[in-house]
Amino acid sequence: MKYKVGDKVRVREDLKVGKCYSYYAYCGNMVNFKGKTVTITSVAYDFYRIEEDKQTSCWTDGMFEDVNDKDNDEAEVAKFKAFLEEVVDCRSDEYMKQYVWLTCIMGIDTVSDEKMNETIENLCNFYKTFNPTEKETKKKMTKAEIEDELGYKIEIVEE
Repeated sequence: MKYKVGDKVRVREDLKVGKCYSYYAYCGNMVNFKGKTVTITSVAYDFYRIEEDKQTSCWTDGMFEDVNDKDNDEAEVAKFKAFLEEVVDCRSDEYMKQYVWLTCIMGIDTVSDEKMNETIENLCNFYKTFNPTEKETKKKMTKAEIEDELGYKIEIVEE
């Protein structure tokens, strides 16, 4: 068996109901966990139990993938970009989506409100900084305002 009790794993998204994965069928009651990060609670000879389904189903190695396996996957990159597009407004009604993203995509179980807000603010700033469509075309600023924005002193030179 590949995993041990307490391991976080992701349920594969390409599983088919009724198909056997190492002698155990993927059943309809397991569908809700596709793509989700789950916790192994027990390891038997040839199957696992997970906390999230109250240990009712038999799960196998073939039904899981390591949480970090998809970090560079195109699908994950697409999800991240979509998330950034939603977050750019930094609206409070996006809080739950951001929490779900952090818990599911990143495999984090619990996130404090302080950490959540810090992460969201950092993502918003990152997106606004590097997305050319979000940059203002012109912004009038004094030298002091520019220095304050940059966080260091500047010297104005001729153009």
